[in-house]
Amino acid sequence: MHSGTPEVIRLIMRLHEAASRFHDLLQQEAAQLQVWPQPDLWPLHDDKLCQSRELESCHQQLQTLLSRQGIDTSTRAAFQAAVTARLDAATVPLWQETITSLQDCQRLNAANGIILDRQQQATRQSLDLLRGSLDQAMTYGRQGARQHARRNLSLGQA
Repeated sequence: MHSGTPEVIRLIMRLHEAASRFHDLLQQEAAQLQVWPQPDLWPLHDDKLCQSRELESCHQQLQTLLSRQGIDTSTRAAFQAAVTARLDAATVPLWQETITSLQDCQRLNAANGIILDRQQQATRQSLDLLRGSLDQAMTYGRQGARQHARRNLSLGQA
Protein backbone atom coordinates (compact mmCIF):
# COMPACT_ATOMS: atom_id res chain seq x y z
CA MET A 1 0.00 0.00 0.00
CA HIS A 2 1.22 3.48 -0.82
CA SER A 3 -0.02 7.05 -0.46
CA GLY A 4 -3.08 6.29 -2.60
CA THR A 5 -4.22 7.19 -6.07
CA PRO A 6 -6.36 10.36 -5.82
CA GLU A 7 -8.85 9.31 -8.51
CA VAL A 8 -9.37 5.87 -6.93
CA ILE A 9 -9.78 7.44 -3.48
CA ARG A 10 -12.35 9.92 -4.87
CA LEU A 11 -14.31 7.08 -6.48
CA ILE A 12 -14.21 5.00 -3.30
CA MET A 13 -15.61 7.92 -1.31
CA ARG A 14 -18.37 8.36 -3.90
CA LEU A 15 -19.06 4.62 -3.92
CA HIS A 16 -19.20 4.53 -0.12
CA GLU A 17 -21.72 7.36 -0.03
CA ALA A 18 -23.88 5.70 -2.71
CA ALA A 19 -23.73 2.32 -0.93
CA SER A 20 -24.80 3.95 2.34
CA ARG A 21 -27.73 5.71 0.68
CA PHE A 22 -28.75 2.49 -1.11
CA HIS A 23 -28.55 0.55 2.16
CA ASP A 24 -30.79 3.13 3.85
CA LEU A 25 -33.32 2.89 1.00
CA LEU A 26 -33.40 -0.90 1.28
CA GLN A 27 -34.04 -0.65 5.00
CA GLN A 28 -36.88 1.81 4.35
CA GLU A 29 -38.29 -0.57 1.76
CA ALA A 30 -38.11 -3.49 4.20
CA ALA A 31 -40.00 -1.44 6.80
CA GLN A 32 -42.66 -0.47 4.27
CA LEU A 33 -43.07 -4.06 3.14
CA GLN A 34 -44.12 -4.97 6.68
CA VAL A 35 -47.14 -2.66 6.41
CA TRP A 36 -50.43 -3.81 4.89
CA PRO A 37 -52.04 -2.45 2.84
CA GLN A 38 -48.89 -1.64 0.96
CA PRO A 39 -47.87 2.03 0.95
CA ASP A 40 -46.83 3.65 -2.30
CA LEU A 41 -43.38 2.21 -3.06
CA TRP A 42 -42.83 4.06 -6.36
CA PRO A 43 -40.94 7.07 -4.94
CA LEU A 44 -38.69 4.65 -3.09
CA HIS A 45 -38.30 2.57 -6.25
CA ASP A 46 -37.17 5.63 -8.21
CA ASP A 47 -34.62 6.52 -5.51
CA LYS A 48 -33.34 2.92 -5.48
CA LEU A 49 -32.96 3.01 -9.25
CA CYS A 50 -30.94 6.24 -9.08
CA GLN A 51 -28.68 4.86 -6.36
CA SER A 52 -28.25 1.60 -8.22
CA ARG A 53 -27.13 3.54 -11.30
CA GLU A 54 -24.72 5.57 -9.19
CA LEU A 55 -23.22 2.38 -7.73
CA GLU A 56 -22.88 0.88 -11.21
CA SER A 57 -21.27 4.07 -12.53
CA CYS A 58 -18.69 4.12 -9.72
CA HIS A 59 -17.90 0.44 -10.28
CA GLN A 60 -17.49 0.90 -14.04
CA GLN A 61 -15.26 3.93 -13.54
CA LEU A 62 -13.06 2.01 -11.12
CA GLN A 63 -12.82 -0.93 -13.52
CA THR A 64 -11.96 1.38 -16.42
CA LEU A 65 -9.32 3.15 -14.36
CA LEU A 66 -7.72 -0.12 -13.31
CA SER A 67 -7.96 -1.62 -16.81
CA ARG A 68 -6.14 1.41 -18.25
CA GLN A 69 -3.33 0.58 -15.83
CA GLY A 70 -3.26 -3.00 -17.11
CA ILE A 71 -4.70 -4.46 -13.91
CA ASP A 72 -6.71 -7.70 -14.03
CA THR A 73 -10.16 -7.16 -12.52
CA SER A 74 -11.85 -10.27 -13.90
CA THR A 75 -12.71 -11.65 -10.46
CA ARG A 76 -14.19 -9.97 -7.42
CA ALA A 77 -11.11 -10.80 -5.35
CA ALA A 78 -8.74 -9.36 -7.98
CA PHE A 79 -10.83 -6.20 -8.25
CA GLN A 80 -10.96 -5.70 -4.47
CA ALA A 81 -7.23 -6.34 -4.09
CA ALA A 82 -6.39 -3.92 -6.92
CA VAL A 83 -8.50 -1.18 -5.37
CA THR A 84 -7.08 -1.80 -1.89
CA ALA A 85 -3.53 -1.55 -3.25
CA ARG A 86 -4.28 1.93 -4.58
CA LEU A 87 -5.65 3.39 -1.34
CA ASP A 88 -3.98 5.23 1.46
CA ALA A 89 -4.17 3.99 5.05
CA ALA A 90 -7.05 6.35 5.87
CA THR A 91 -9.23 5.15 2.99
CA VAL A 92 -8.76 1.38 3.36
CA PRO A 93 -11.26 1.13 6.28
CA LEU A 94 -13.78 3.12 4.22
CA TRP A 95 -13.34 0.67 1.33
CA GLN A 96 -13.78 -2.31 3.66
CA GLU A 97 -16.90 -0.71 5.15
CA THR A 98 -18.22 -0.13 1.61
CA ILE A 99 -17.73 -3.80 0.71
CA THR A 100 -19.55 -4.87 3.89
CA SER A 101 -22.37 -2.41 3.19
CA LEU A 102 -22.76 -3.69 -0.38
CA GLN A 103 -22.90 -7.29 0.85
CA ASP A 104 -25.60 -6.29 3.31
CA CYS A 105 -27.43 -4.51 0.47
CA GLN A 106 -27.45 -7.76 -1.52
CA ARG A 107 -28.93 -9.60 1.46
CA LEU A 108 -31.57 -6.93 2.13
CA ASN A 109 -32.53 -6.67 -1.54
CA ALA A 110 -32.96 -10.45 -1.80
CA ALA A 111 -35.11 -10.51 1.37
CA ASN A 112 -37.26 -7.65 0.06
CA GLY A 113 -37.61 -9.46 -3.26
CA ILE A 114 -38.89 -12.58 -1.49
CA ILE A 115 -41.51 -10.51 0.36
CA LEU A 116 -42.61 -8.84 -2.86
CA ASP A 117 -42.84 -12.21 -4.63
CA ARG A 118 -45.02 -13.58 -1.84
CA GLN A 119 -47.27 -10.52 -1.97
CA GLN A 120 -47.61 -10.88 -5.75
CA GLN A 121 -48.50 -14.54 -5.34
CA ALA A 122 -51.17 -13.69 -2.75
CA THR A 123 -52.56 -11.00 -5.06
CA ARG A 124 -52.66 -13.44 -8.00
CA GLN A 125 -54.46 -16.02 -5.87
CA SER A 126 -56.99 -13.41 -4.76
CA LEU A 127 -57.59 -12.39 -8.37
CA ASP A 128 -57.98 -16.04 -9.37
CA LEU A 129 -60.58 -16.45 -6.66
CA LEU A 130 -62.49 -13.40 -7.87
CA ARG A 131 -62.28 -14.57 -11.48
CA GLY A 132 -63.58 -17.99 -10.54
CA SER A 133 -60.47 -19.97 -11.34
CA LEU A 134 -59.17 -20.80 -7.87
CA ASP A 135 -56.71 -23.65 -7.61
CA GLN A 136 -58.35 -26.66 -6.05
CA ALA A 137 -55.60 -29.11 -5.26
CA MET A 138 -52.04 -28.15 -4.54
CA THR A 139 -49.25 -30.69 -5.00
CA TYR A 140 -45.53 -30.48 -5.55
CA GLY A 141 -43.83 -31.26 -8.85
CA ARG A 142 -40.42 -32.83 -9.50
CA GLN A 143 -38.57 -29.53 -9.02
CA GLY A 144 -40.39 -28.80 -5.75
CA ALA A 145 -42.64 -26.15 -7.33
CA ARG A 146 -46.31 -26.10 -6.50
CA GLN A 147 -48.66 -27.44 -9.14
CA HIS A 148 -52.33 -26.63 -9.12
CA ALA A 149 -55.41 -28.32 -10.47
CA ARG A 150 -57.89 -25.70 -11.71
CA ARG A 151 -61.58 -25.69 -10.99
CA ASN A 152 -64.21 -23.27 -12.26
CA LEU A 153 -66.21 -21.32 -9.71
CA SER A 154 -69.02 -18.87 -10.25
CA LEU A 155 -67.90 -16.13 -7.80
CA GLY A 156 -66.03 -14.33 -10.57
CA GLN A 157 -69.21 -14.12 -12.63
CA ALA A 158 -71.39 -12.59 -9.92
